[in-house]
Amino acid sequence: MIRVRVYVEGIEKGYVKPCGILSIVRDENNVIVADGNNCLGIPVAAKAMRIAIERAKRFGMGIAAVRSLGHVGMLAYYSIMAANEKLIGFACANGSALAVPFGGSKPLFGTNPFTIAFPTKSKPIVIDMATSAMASYKIRLAAMRVESIPEGVAIDSEGRITRDPSKVYALLPFGGYKGVCTISHDRDYSGDFSWKNIKHKDSTPWFNSGRLSISCT
Repeated sequence: MIRVRVYVEGIEKGYVKPCGILSIVRDENNVIVADGNNCLGIPVAAKAMRIAIERAKRFGMGIAAVRSLGHVGMLAYYSIMAANEKLIGFACANGSALAVPFGGSKPLFGTNPFTIAFPTKSKPIVIDMATSAMASYKIRLAAMRVESIPEGVAIDSEGRITRDPSKVYALLPFGGYKGVCTISHDRDYSGDFSWKNIKHKDSTPWFNSGRLSISCT
C-alpha cells in the first residue's frame, strides 16, 4: 500500500500510463521480447507471466522479457503464478541506479530483486528478495516513521555508513562482494534480454524505467 500514492503521482505527472498494454516485439516460440508501453507494471508483468506459462507448457520452457513498464510490485506474485501451474517460476527486475558496488560510493545498480518459486504438493516454496542489503521502500518507510535503519545497509553522500534514512544516498549490496555478482546478474539478465539495459546515469523517472525478465520451466 505504501506505493499507491507514488503510482498515483506517476500517473498524474505523466511518467506512467494508466494502462496494461503489452506489445510483443519479438517472438521466438519459447522466448518473447515485449514492450510495456510505459504502462503500469503490475498488469503488464502479469500478462507477461501468463504468456511465459503458456509457452512453457508448449515448449518445456517459457521466457518473457519486458522493457519500459512501471513498478511491478512484489515479484513473488509472478513466480507463484507459475508454481500454481506446477511450473518453476523465476523473475528478476532492473531499475534506476540506487545501489553501489562493493567498496564503491557511486550508485551503479538498481535494487534488482529476484524471485523463484517451486511447486509442491501443497503451498509453493518461494524466495523473493532484493539484491541490495535492504529494499528501497523500507528506507522510505523508516523515514516516514522517523526510525533508524540497520547498520551496514546504506551510505550517505560522503560514502559513510549511515543509519539515518533521511541521509541515505545509496544502498549497499547484500552479501558484500558476493552480492555484487547476483545484483549484476539480475541487471544483465533483465536488461539484455529486453534489449534495453540501464545505464548508471539514466535519469528516467523510476515509474517507467523498468526492465523485467520472467521464465518458467
